[in-house]
Amino acid sequence: MRAPRSVKSDSPLSRRKKPSQERSRSTVQAIFSATDELVREHGFGNVGTRQIAERAGVSIGSLYQYFPTYEAILLAWYEDVAATAAQKMRVITIDILDKPQIEAIRTAITALLTILERHSLVLLRMPTEAPEIERVVGATSFLTLNRAAMRLFFAQHHEFDPLETERHIFFLETLLMSVFRRWVLEKPRNVPRALLIEQVVGVVDDYLKRNVVAPKRKR
Repeated sequence: MRAPRSVKSDSPLSRRKKPSQERSRSTVQAIFSATDELVREHGFGNVGTRQIAERAGVSIGSLYQYFPTYEAILLAWYEDVAATAAQKMRVITIDILDKPQIEAIRTAITALLTILERHSLVLLRMPTEAPEIERVVGATSFLTLNRAAMRLFFAQHHEFDPLETERHIFFLETLLMSVFRRWVLEKPRNVPRALLIEQVVGVVDDYLKRNVVAPKRKR
């Protein structure tokens, strides 16, 4: 498995400084919001730092205090959204640990789909439309961060073989992300949201039931 690339401090993708005070954080969030608006209007390849600064209402000098390049803004924006989304999934996973399996699956799958719908521009489109970002996100990608929540689920359910956890994550992640990515981006009219969720819930529930390990008999 190839190790994720790290971003060097002198890379055009690295931040110059991280916001520590409320005013600084507000400036960075304004930059992210402006980038969101401009990318929706013009696409990832047709936006620059001066446009972002103007839309955010900050000077170009203030923007450069935090981000040396447009690509650095995209990477920081992606990491911010991915970390927040992964934390939401972790909280939801903790909440469903004691629920019946079918209810837990439906809650988690609905939450994941909602996150991908709400943040499709960043989590689904940016990695393909701004490939330089996909090459460096590595350990901070949403998929990588969300695996922690999936590992937590399997660790708390002893009916599954712990040695098979990574295999389960591979199959479930591949299934969920491929189906949800296509549905969110294409919005097929013949597949309503409720039907999509119920179909995916059924597939995941069936997969988990087939991978339950029989308890060992006591001697």
